[in-house]
Amino acid sequence: MNPMVRKPREFFDLHVKSLVLVFGTFFDTYDVQFVRTIAVLKLCSNVETLALPGFFAHALQRNALRELRRFMTSPGLSPRRLHIGSSLFPRDQRHFSHPIFRQVTHLEFLSKASRPERWDWSTLRYLPQLTHLSVYMPYGEVAYCKWAEGVLAVCSQEFRVFILWVELEFPPTEDEANAIRNGDVDSRLVLGYTDMEEDEVEMGSPSPYTMLRSYQDLIHYKNVPQNGSIYGADGFNFWAEAEGIIENRRSDKSRVRCFTVLTLS
Repeated sequence: MNPMVRKPREFFDLHVKSLVLVFGTFFDTYDVQFVRTIAVLKLCSNVETLALPGFFAHALQRNALRELRRFMTSPGLSPRRLHIGSSLFPRDQRHFSHPIFRQVTHLEFLSKASRPERWDWSTLRYLPQLTHLSVYMPYGEVAYCKWAEGVLAVCSQEFRVFILWVELEFPPTEDEANAIRNGDVDSRLVLGYTDMEEDEVEMGSPSPYTMLRSYQDLIHYKNVPQNGSIYGADGFNFWAEAEGIIENRRSDKSRVRCFTVLTLS
């Protein structure tokens, strides 16, 4: 958005439906970027697809962070597709009851700044339109299966896909990974691996029924939105990949069951 272009506020409300604001990619100071971010968000209050990659608490001055957090918890935005990090919310308000989540159908959530127990995941029950959830969980020593079951238990019946991203350096235990991969925890749950090194990602997924992306793919968006959707730095729709894994896993299980019945008979 060129700040020199003068348009009436109604123009942005009517025409801007997809918005990616990448923080930390320009030479402005953090405070200047913060002021511009708030100004753009206020202008584009009817945005339907919103991505805020790179916005982490350590990058903002205390006053700037306070103002940004105040706006994020206000009724100013209500997108349907959202990519956002946990650090944009105050520590005592880390839940999904905020207005910004109320219309969300596809949520990409980066919990880099807070461990899972510091978020109230039970408040996902207040998002009746949520069908797709992606969570980046960069911590070891987490009971992934138990935690994922708790998250899925509060989601609506229309919920379809839950991608759990873990770092290759801090993977689940072998038993947990097998349970998730095989769909034993929940058929809607897909395990994704991420790594800082691009060459590790180029080697391909470490096991079947799993996904693999670089860390940069998860937190940054280099391409403009396509068809009103925002799907990763390479423009690839990882929701479609996850849905394909779920369907392939279901089909493979059906074939195994049919083969077993035929063999026994």
